[in-house]
Amino acid sequence: MTARPDAAPDGGSAVIEFSVAGLILLIPLIYLVVTLGRLQAASYAVTSAATAASAVTSRAADTAPTGAARQAAVLALRDHGFADAERSVAITCDPSCTAPRAVVTARVTLDVSLPGAPAAFAATLPTHITVTAHHTDEVAAYGYRP
Repeated sequence: MTARPDAAPDGGSAVIEFSVAGLILLIPLIYLVVTLGRLQAASYAVTSAATAASAVTSRAADTAPTGAARQAAVLALRDHGFADAERSVAITCDPSCTAPRAVVTARVTLDVSLPGAPAAFAATLPTHITVTAHHTDEVAAYGYRP
């Protein structure tokens, strides 16, 4: 079999094209995986923090357990790697935090910064995502707090 005289020889450019196209597609895919992993970790963190805060409040023996609940929430967030993130912990009790069968609700909000997002873009583009969780617990009926 003889080659046509007008056909250009294949110089191996397909390997280069495949490598460049692969990098162009792979970099956003890696960023997406890292970002989604960070958001999933934040989701676990706020859920754990809200559960800890409501449990501490519903089982506290003192009359002002919100300080201990906030510390429990901060500790849970720190355990998940969000020690320096902007956060908010709100505790609500109905009717009061120490009344038997009172309903205690803890709401934890965490601002998760996007990986690699420069702070200069914060004025024009969103550089963080807010993740929120809440957990409701009940104070024991007869003053027994395990």
